Amino acid sequence: MTVTVVNRVTTTLRNTYTSTVTQLSTLQQVRMLCFSQGQDCASSIAALINNATRYVYVAVYTFTSDFLAGALIEAKNRGVAVKVVIENQQANIQGSEYGRLLSSGIDVRLDGNTALMHHKFVVIDGEIVVTGSYNWSEAAETSNDENIVILHDRNVAKAYESEFFRIFNRGTTHTTTQTTTTRTTTTTANCDPSYPDVCIPPPPPDLDCSDIQYRNFRVLPPDPHRFDRDGDGIGCET
Repeated sequence: MTVTVVNRVTTTLRNTYTSTVTQLSTLQQVRMLCFSQGQDCASSIAALINNATRYVYVAVYTFTSDFLAGALIEAKNRGVAVKVVIENQQANIQGSEYGRLLSSGIDVRLDGNTALMHHKFVVIDGEIVVTGSYNWSEAAETSNDENIVILHDRNVAKAYESEFFRIFNRGTTHTTTQTTTTRTTTTTANCDPSYPDVCIPPPPPDLDCSDIQYRNFRVLPPDPHRFDRDGDGIGCET
């Protein structure tokens, strides 16, 4: 199957209107299409995550799928770099996987856009993109009419990766006791979630204990700066 993605050019579509889009390439490999009614899209996504060897980057509006959260946690536990960004307004809805992902040590952020982050895509190993209308939710799999397209194209993956980090880098990590209207921010995007009680930026650059002022602070996996050398959960012990 060949799909043409039409670099910032203005083109007339069907002679009815003009639109500016981003030109990337002609995609030679659309690996698969999946429609949620009658097909198992969650298993298709999980299979790709299970085969990831380097990284998985997820941007998704709603994340309530235990199954797909489990696949990401398993990937992280076998050494794959997993990063997730979720729409802020969806972080604490019933069934949200946000807390579970965060507590597992996955670098997960909440979108900092004051409007909506409505993406639903994942980039795997710089080669595969899964995108479409499909939220990572039970409703998307069993109730709604949804779709995903699985693309195998490095140029497209690079473009989606750029979009992912644009959103991820402006995101925040919240710990919250939420009422219906209030959320308290304790960690910002400039503070690595591996060090929840202090504010230490993520690498790069790589930091040593001599580079920071904090001592005897709590450390969670994956500890990118390796402050917890003896693995006891305490960093830069005195």
